[in-house]
Parts: sequence; C-alpha cells; structure tokens
Amino acid sequence: METLTSEIMNCLLNKLCYAALVLTLMFPDVCGALESKNGKATRERYKAWFDAWVGKKYPAGTLNADEMYYLRCGVAHQGKFEHPAMQYERIFFTLRPGGMFFHCNVFNNALNLDIPMFCKDMIDGVEAWFALKKTDENVQRNLANLVQFHPNGLSPYLPGVPAVG
Repeated sequence: METLTSEIMNCLLNKLCYAALVLTLMFPDVCGALESKNGKATRERYKAWFDAWVGKKYPAGTLNADEMYYLRCGVAHQGKFEHPAMQYERIFFTLRPGGMFFHCNVFNNALNLDIPMFCKDMIDGVEAWFALKKTDENVQRNLANLVQFHPNGLSPYLPGVPAVG
C-alpha cells in the first residue's frame, strides 16, 4: 500500500494531477478487494469502504459514496469528471491558485474539491484501514497479488530486470 500512497504524493509534487487522481480513486476498490474472500472489487465494497474510512470527512450533501463511485467510473473509465447518475453536473478539482484554498464548494451545480486535500484524505483513510486490517487473513492472502515494484525482476518470468507486476 505504501507504494501506491507514495506514488500519489510524487504525482502531486510533480503536478501530475490526473495520474494522482486516478490512483486515488482506485483506493476503495483496492482495499475492498484486498479484504474480500475472492479478492475482487465490487460497487458495494467500494461504497462501503469510502463510507467507513473517508466519508465522514465530507459534509453531508457534498461528497458521498455514490458520488465517489460515479466519479471513479467517469474519471477512470471515460476520462471525464461527470457521470449521468451524479447529483452534480460535474466534480472538479482545484490546485490552490495563488495560495487560495477551495474545497467542498458547490458552484453552479458543480462540486469543487481541493486535489491535495482530497488525495490526503483518501491516503489517511488507506493508512488507517491498513493499520487495522493488515493482519486480516483475506488481506494477507490478497496482498500477494497487489501491484508491486520488483527491483530484481519478476521471477520466474524475467529475473534480473526491474519490473512492475
């Protein structure tokens, strides 16, 4: 999990906002899949994870589990910040222009979130979840299949050549 969280922070530091956002939106799927018996993500697990680990940080009527799931679908699968089922026309992210901070605002039926704060909220949720669940039998079993960096190659496929797999 630390690899994913540090990559998100590196993306933000290098102003790779879309990459940071896509990785961040994956967290509820990844965590839900890790703690499941079959190692698979579902819409229900995604929403339940968000409600349990991050949702309370957002005022009622702004970002909820449904909006998160629809945002994930729009961004990760269609490359857009809207979805026909969302309560908002779109969700957009700001980058603290000139030191100004905009977060959890609705402008003309569009929800605004601060991308560094949103990513940090999600990372905090992941870290709290992992601290509690890292010894869970399902999590331990499914962690072996999590995307990882293999600096010495991926044996038996291609040893000696750094790989991600």
